[in-house]
Amino acid sequence: MENKDAQIIQNLVQEYAKQNTSTPQEADQLILQLAQVVQEDGAKLIHFGNTLFLVLVRDKGVVEFHTLSVNEDGIALSKHLLSLVNYLKNIGAKVVYSYSNDPKFKILAKRVKVFKTQEVKMPNGQDTTAYYVEL
Repeated sequence: MENKDAQIIQNLVQEYAKQNTSTPQEADQLILQLAQVVQEDGAKLIHFGNTLFLVLVRDKGVVEFHTLSVNEDGIALSKHLLSLVNYLKNIGAKVVYSYSNDPKFKILAKRVKVFKTQEVKMPNGQDTTAYYVEL
């Protein structure tokens, strides 16, 4: 990763943590947890604009992602999500998925128009919506 990209990612992580936690201690904890995840094999942070994606390779050709957006409007976020899907397709991903109960993500997935949805039960027993695209 180039130094410029690393600095952008670091800034986005810090801003995301600041915006999505109540205290500086919670923000630091979130950053620490994210840093631990990124150190795992097959984990990577990718950014497009002010949107950061945590990408986790789950199996050959199967990629899970999570969106960490900082001050992006819906249109920009949609473009960045499509850029992520195209990027992952170009590096050999066959299935790209995420899951969320956030109504904003549901709107985003509809706007992008490539995702299918499926209701799933998480290991903790919670029902959630999975969003996936087969490439």
